[in-house]
Amino acid sequence: MLKHQWGNEKKLTAGEIEDDSPAGYRATILNLKRTIAKNLKWSLFDIDETDICNLLAFIQFKPEDDPNVRVIHGKEYRRVKEVPDWL
Repeated sequence: MLKHQWGNEKKLTAGEIEDDSPAGYRATILNLKRTIAKNLKWSLFDIDETDICNLLAFIQFKPEDDPNVRVIHGKEYRRVKEVPDWL
C-alpha cells in the first residue's frame, strides 16, 4: 500500500478500496466479474474472452466524453456522420 505523508492523504470516495496492493486489485477484478456474471448473465468463458481494459473503459464512459459531440456556449453540436447531399 502506498505511504502518504501527513496532510497529503488521499481521500477515498464511497466504495473505493483503500488497499492498492495486488491482492486488492485482484479482489476488485473478481468482484467486477462476479457482478457481470450475476447481473448480465454472462458465462465465465464470456468474461474471460472479454478484453478487461476495453470493458472498464466502456463502463466508465460518460456521454459528455463523446468525441463526436461538443457543447459550445451551452449549445450541442454533433459531428456529421454522412456527407451532405450538397457536396
